[in-house]
Amino acid sequence: MKNPIRKIKEEKELTLEEFALVADVSQSTIYKNIQGSNRTVNKNILTAAEKLGYDPKKVKRNYDEFRNSKKEELLQK
Repeated sequence: MKNPIRKIKEEKELTLEEFALVADVSQSTIYKNIQGSNRTVNKNILTAAEKLGYDPKKVKRNYDEFRNSKKEELLQK
């Protein structure tokens, strides 16, 4: 499963800096969400996703699924 935050960044062809600017968060926050290291998606990122044409509830749900699949993968090693 692909990280929905990464998917948005790629589909909209945004740099890390541009995505951070749109979401009004640090580049570090965007990076951590793209890597899946943040437990939840930052509220500002969800707001930015909505402004970019994405359903924020679906983005959050997909991010949670991405994190869970990543965890399962690590546990099976």
